[in-house]
Amino acid sequence: MILIIGSKNDPHVSSVLTHLSSESVDFVVLDPFGSSAAKAKFSLNAEMTLSIGTSVPVDGDVTSVWWRLKPHTGFPNSSAVDLYDYYFRQREWGQALEYLEDHYVGARWLNNRTAARKASNKLLQLKIAESIGFSIPRTLVTSDLEELLEFKKSLSPSDLLFKTFTPYANPDGKLAYAQILTSDELSSMRDSISSCPSLYQEYIEKAYELRVTVVGGDVYGAKICAADTKAARQDWRAGLFDNRYEKARIPEITCEKIFKMSHELGIEYGAYDFIVQPDGRIVFLEVNPFGQWLWLENQVDLPISRAIADWLRGR
Repeated sequence: MILIIGSKNDPHVSSVLTHLSSESVDFVVLDPFGSSAAKAKFSLNAEMTLSIGTSVPVDGDVTSVWWRLKPHTGFPNSSAVDLYDYYFRQREWGQALEYLEDHYVGARWLNNRTAARKASNKLLQLKIAESIGFSIPRTLVTSDLEELLEFKKSLSPSDLLFKTFTPYANPDGKLAYAQILTSDELSSMRDSISSCPSLYQEYIEKAYELRVTVVGGDVYGAKICAADTKAARQDWRAGLFDNRYEKARIPEITCEKIFKMSHELGIEYGAYDFIVQPDGRIVFLEVNPFGQWLWLENQVDLPISRAIADWLRGR
């Protein structure tokens, strides 16, 4: 039995389920934010038992668990009470779902939850990447404006790029992308900068970018040529549907480093982002243990959904 924690309305989940269904594999989807038929039901007795909805028992025969739970998009903005209720429900679900990490400790997880949380830390990623031989951008994490301005001077003639540690979206769903900031812009943002540490890096000139998706021992590479807009040149995600994509062959030495990094992070799935400089040098940016892939699969025919289905089946 394969347990998938996510939503059937997620196109990525649907794509993997298509492959699992074609092989007559037993699977069940636990959707915390979906219809009541997809909700969890726990029974405490001699052993903890789990059922999904009203008719699908899930017992100790679970062999693989895929954690594909994305943030709930129904963010309330009508009242403070609604907001408190929203976070309360998130915490309640969190307690129940966290238990599954111990309940199915013998199963294969994509990804192990503890490892994935640790692997999501961009500072840890950069430290490990540099230790295994990847080039990384010059980086400063600070909440001190004066230190930041000095760092920016040291980068000259390169620009300074601001990135968030974690994804940020306002209630309208608009994402914050990486962006180049001038000294004047930094000075005008003193209160914001001092409120919390953020990630600042040297802007690396690029010939193109690479997205390398790893599923177990399989590697799928895509070349990303950003759309000709200021926002997309700073962060290709801003031009997601206007960029140009091609399949890419990843050098063997780079694959070896990627596998070593995945091993050190303890993850089976990872979406790695690199810059390829005009002289051909490869610079590591980050890895997302929850990264999207379906748009690349559709753009350049990368069989990532099939690879995930095969991994969940134990192939």
